[in-house]
Amino acid sequence: MKKKFKIIFSIIISVCVIVISSVTIFSVRKKIKDKTVKIAFYGLPQDLCQAIQQEFVDDEKIIAQYGILAAGNVDLGTITNKYDMIFAWNGEVTQTLAKSTEKIPAKVLEGIPISLRNEYCVPILLDHFELAFRTDLVERTQVNPLESFQSFTDFLQESKKYVFSPFFTYGSDDRNLLALTGSFVEALGGFESYKNLIELMKTYENLDDFCDIGLNEDGLCFADILNMLKIWPKEEIIHPQWTAANKIDLDVFTSDNQVACFYTNLLEHRKMKYETVSKFSATKMPVVNEDASHCLIAPSVNCVLISNNSNAKIFLKKLLTVEVQTRLSDKSMLAPVSYRAEAYDSLADDIRFWAASCEGGVEPDLFYAVFQRDNEKMVSIAKQIREYLR
Repeated sequence: MKKKFKIIFSIIISVCVIVISSVTIFSVRKKIKDKTVKIAFYGLPQDLCQAIQQEFVDDEKIIAQYGILAAGNVDLGTITNKYDMIFAWNGEVTQTLAKSTEKIPAKVLEGIPISLRNEYCVPILLDHFELAFRTDLVERTQVNPLESFQSFTDFLQESKKYVFSPFFTYGSDDRNLLALTGSFVEALGGFESYKNLIELMKTYENLDDFCDIGLNEDGLCFADILNMLKIWPKEEIIHPQWTAANKIDLDVFTSDNQVACFYTNLLEHRKMKYETVSKFSATKMPVVNEDASHCLIAPSVNCVLISNNSNAKIFLKKLLTVEVQTRLSDKSMLAPVSYRAEAYDSLADDIRFWAASCEGGVEPDLFYAVFQRDNEKMVSIAKQIREYLR
């Protein structure tokens, strides 16, 4: 019996030694492998890539390797095989990658609003498609355009007494044109309608194939939005040639005080003359039904963890800290996502608040949501929309 016990004990000891050795070897190998973090940047401006790179962990034992990927069609298989993490504008690319990538630890997400937390694709910074109202005309018309979508259109009607084009945007820009129509769908039909529109645009090649399909239980369809925009020039709410207008036209008309409200995104807003934009107050799109679930159409710079590299997770956690979020917002002039980080200005701070208050969180504009890797299809759909609006 003693001999049998000794044999069993020796076997147990041997198994434990093998297990401990295997675990140690695996841990050492993973530590060596994790020493190098391979980071991809897809479709981001150079200054934003540099701002993120500058925040990489300051540790001589860690090596960062960067890959700058141009916007447009990209092989997602190559990305998953080559990189540990990717930074890109949230959209078709990040959401496709997020279906089969690493889960982001809950502790990493603790410092951002619940509406922005995503276990597979987390926002780092926020842009936003905005309306900007001339503050003096809000006072003169005595109409608050922020109360509802109806009050917004009432404001535009009243503003005809004071300006040539109450509403203005640069419709020659495909992305901006699509974003505007998407913003109106969200405002009138809510988050559900906007998500359904995205799926329809992914599915169909031609406008006629989906514009009359209902987007919600009330029967709202994309054609309703286009018909509204088709009427606006006749009602003198918008410039008759707005679908051919560009960003220079926006600058000219706003500088000449001939616009009551314009539509653009935050990054383009930053490029406008201060003496012009200082006359306007930017805000989110008013909605028809406040009780419905809504999202904020706010393009966001997101991160996806492609591998389980431990140092990649550490870096992501660092990017969401108060100090780093403050620096990134200051450098990019975008809105931070951290609860307590200082925003670049009050507008960036407002965007963070709107994002946190929307039940549906933030969603990309139609360009990123549908056409991020298919510019040709975007050009085609935008052309069809302009033809519809004639």
